[in-house]
Amino acid sequence: MASLLFLCAQKVVCDHRSSRLALDTLPGELYPVLFQAAFVGKKTLVLQDLVRRWPFPVLSFQKLLRGDGPSDAVPPTDKPSKLCVQAVILGVTSYLNDAVANGSSGGPAG
Repeated sequence: MASLLFLCAQKVVCDHRSSRLALDTLPGELYPVLFQAAFVGKKTLVLQDLVRRWPFPVLSFQKLLRGDGPSDAVPPTDKPSKLCVQAVILGVTSYLNDAVANGSSGGPAG
């Protein structure tokens, strides 16, 4: 049975446009459950946005999908969606591109 937190996260990620606006105001602690809800719901655009704005130094796919977090969202026997994995990779790529662009424009020389 899904937790109330997970059910609320599913509502947040159900609409890409609304979730994109909400991400700027939501606390970082909610990102793991939002990630799980987006992954289970195959919300690839939301996944990209979440990963691009990931507030933690590590994004542990294994930990997020293992089901030991705020919900048992992804049972260990389920095969992850290829489109969702691709969305996460695209999100990481966007995050890295943003970091390089911000670091090279106006940042201190390293």
